[in-house]
Amino acid sequence: MIEKEIEKKKYVFNPCYILRNDINRVILTDSGKEKYDKLGNDNFSEFIHPIHAMFLSFFKGDKTLSENIKEISYFFSMEENKTFELVKQFIENRGTIVIEYDGNFYYYPEKILIENKYNFHRTYCAEDFNITEKLDFENQRYNIPIECTIVVNTTCVTDCIYCYADKINIMKNKIPFERLKAIINETQQLEFKSVDISGGELFLYENWYELLSLLYKNDYEPYLTTKVPIDESEILKLKELGVEAIQISLDSVFSDDLEINLRVGNNYRERILNTINLLNKYKFRIKIKSVITNPIFDIDKINKSIDYYNRIENIHLVELTAPGASNYKTNDEFLKYRLSLQQIQCLKELIDDNKARGLHFTLGLDAQMYTKEMFDNSVENKTKNFYSRARCTGNERSFYILPNGDISICEELYFNKNLKLGSIINNSIMEMWNSAQAKDLFYISQNKISQDSYCSKCIEFKECRHKRGICWVDVISAYGDENWDFPSPECPYSPPIKNKFYCE
Repeated sequence: MIEKEIEKKKYVFNPCYILRNDINRVILTDSGKEKYDKLGNDNFSEFIHPIHAMFLSFFKGDKTLSENIKEISYFFSMEENKTFELVKQFIENRGTIVIEYDGNFYYYPEKILIENKYNFHRTYCAEDFNITEKLDFENQRYNIPIECTIVVNTTCVTDCIYCYADKINIMKNKIPFERLKAIINETQQLEFKSVDISGGELFLYENWYELLSLLYKNDYEPYLTTKVPIDESEILKLKELGVEAIQISLDSVFSDDLEINLRVGNNYRERILNTINLLNKYKFRIKIKSVITNPIFDIDKINKSIDYYNRIENIHLVELTAPGASNYKTNDEFLKYRLSLQQIQCLKELIDDNKARGLHFTLGLDAQMYTKEMFDNSVENKTKNFYSRARCTGNERSFYILPNGDISICEELYFNKNLKLGSIINNSIMEMWNSAQAKDLFYISQNKISQDSYCSKCIEFKECRHKRGICWVDVISAYGDENWDFPSPECPYSPPIKNKFYCE
């Protein structure tokens, strides 16, 4: 029996999540939209059984639970009591739940079905997930990619000492705008959850307004971040498009710090602070990201910068960041600008002190840094850490469109010929995604690995490379561009690292 206190309530498949038919399974993932983040888990992606996607599709938000149960029961020829027992697990569930079905286990994030207090409407139909192909929950590479990033250029108004872009081989956008329009149209047809923008600098791209307009028209909300001092007319254009939030990357409010970190003129500070004031005037939600390097590390000045931000009403987040190694800087350069572990600990204490005194914005620290111990650990400890590593999503579910039309797995590795997936200039997304070049990289054959790499003889090669993958950036940071096929430096079988890209 349906519980009386909820039978008349209307429930909806949480708009924080989306379902996507992936030919031989269904993908359940977060929507990629910031406005829904607080409704559920904003960082989730799993394969689920088509049957589950079918019954979730009934929860459009316009009918009572009792009506939904009747419809689902009729569709699946199930008794209503059994249908309710299945459904109630997903109603406002407080944590991850695991469902066993047909010999497999499926994982679901919190709050799959929520009471429809805000009149959300979903448009899925059960027929969308009527999959006739043989189901496959083992292959980790998506049959259809679900997200991409357009790198509009590699030009900047700054020359940051820690920059991870190649400032020697600067690229301006060479993709005809009509071709970009066709690409974005294809992402809509393929039901991408997000199309993001990166650089370089968006506001130095001549078609930035047209590109943003097109993305918003197609219900994409790219995350905007800049170091460009933009003027009031440009800010008004952003407002007209419906942009609500923007990140300003500002390492300090002191001119001398900016001259050291960004290598800019002394009028840059006034111009970028004016931009922040204008964004505040027009009620944008502002995030400040500050990269704190060793040359500008000064607790007193960092505190004064925080005090400055605390006077600006619409700043909602300030993130202090410890810089990582860049593949386009020498190791000596990194050793000069990196923070020590002691400095990072001082930043943590500074953040705690400021939180205690009260701020109107969230103050955080992005310091997921490598330490020497991570690579000097015993085989036992390295094994434990390595097998719990984060998954690389490049060429698994996402890709980067470079300014020259090449496709890369990562925005930090765009000039490594071994890690390119093809070109988007004359090929469709799916032609690129299904190309031999893209598939051969993801399912890289062990006989293509150089004999100098332990990976060439490792018995766990397929399990490691074809399922969880490795971070190619870390490999190149540790061993150099020429050793791109070496093991991850965290691998228990990796050789001693060549470059110091960690903190001490």
